[in-house]
Amino acid sequence: MFLLAALLIGGMMFTGCKKDNPNAKGLYSYTTKQKTNDAFDHISALVPLVNEKINLGTREMTRAEAQADWDAFYKSIQNVYVEVTGADSYYVVMLNRVESQGDSFVAVETIGKQEWGHVPAN
Repeated sequence: MFLLAALLIGGMMFTGCKKDNPNAKGLYSYTTKQKTNDAFDHISALVPLVNEKINLGTREMTRAEAQADWDAFYKSIQNVYVEVTGADSYYVVMLNRVESQGDSFVAVETIGKQEWGHVPAN
């Protein structure tokens, strides 16, 4: 009986849900990390574009759809004037795959990330 159970569990491990399935849907959301100083840093042209993405909330997409979404967003901000020059100022935009942990979502994979300024090490 033990052997049968071990074989059943082992078989489920090999045939279960594959994380590399290109059609698998996951939850994705845009987030920012920032510390800016209005006297030295200019992000006002970028903020509406970022807020548009953030306001969409957590969305269900495949990894390929998420990558295409990031690529389109990244292309749209290439000519936006952004200046983050304060000594300890930074602005970061990320698209992350997230998973639910309790009452919140936690980033488990970064699809895209753009940084300006002096981002501190985590």
